[in-house]
Amino acid sequence: MKRRICFVLSAALMLALLTTVPASADSGMTEAAALVADIPTTQYFTMDAVADTDVEKILLAGINAPSAMNTQPWHFSVVTDAAVLEEIASGMSMGGMKPPSMPDSGFPGGELPTPPDGAFPGSNDSAFPGGPDAGFPGGMQPQSVPAGGMGSKAGLTDAPLAIVVSCERGSELSAGLAVQNMSVEAQLLGYGSKIISSPTIALNGSRQAEFAELLGIPDGQTAVAVLLAGYEDTGVDTTSDAYTGATSRSPMSEKVTFVKAD
Repeated sequence: MKRRICFVLSAALMLALLTTVPASADSGMTEAAALVADIPTTQYFTMDAVADTDVEKILLAGINAPSAMNTQPWHFSVVTDAAVLEEIASGMSMGGMKPPSMPDSGFPGGELPTPPDGAFPGSNDSAFPGGPDAGFPGGMQPQSVPAGGMGSKAGLTDAPLAIVVSCERGSELSAGLAVQNMSVEAQLLGYGSKIISSPTIALNGSRQAEFAELLGIPDGQTAVAVLLAGYEDTGVDTTSDAYTGATSRSPMSEKVTFVKAD
């Protein structure tokens, strides 16, 4: 009888040890929850490489993201070659760009719209026939962003790692979940991250086939976002315009509707 009692107590103790969450783990979960609730956008990176093991962890976070009917309609092109990023950035000039659904003749009269001061049109829908839904992934338009980024803010060539996310048309939401998962994973691993969309205008433009081959993008997919990741450059003055000029978040009262039972 004593042996049976001792066995039961030992089993109970072992179960308790296996199911008890260490205080350090609980602290880590709290920190993770705080990070996701207010994830920062990194504007300055060092060019120190992201460890290969961490790149794999970031990619697994994207691969394991939820998708409609578990179709996993995405593809990730991991770019650490600075020359390739420079080549994509060079394609971000207006010359030769067009929405991917348009023929090579592009816009009426075969001419591209002339952007103000050499920058991409911002919210001026009339600059692109058909408005914001004229063939751009997710209905996006070119941003007012030069090839190297927005002023002093991080652009395509300013991080050691860029992951180009592509997907099938109509699967942009699933791809968005994947890139967000990867961004959070990068931050949890101690890196900075930034999600940008402006390079997709070049990637899906008149050189789309060339860039697709270069990046291994599967047939039938278009680029929808690029995740930049790397160590944050902590030596930069955080009072600079890139940080202080960040757009503030809208209050919850303006963005959320609660539907409760009476």
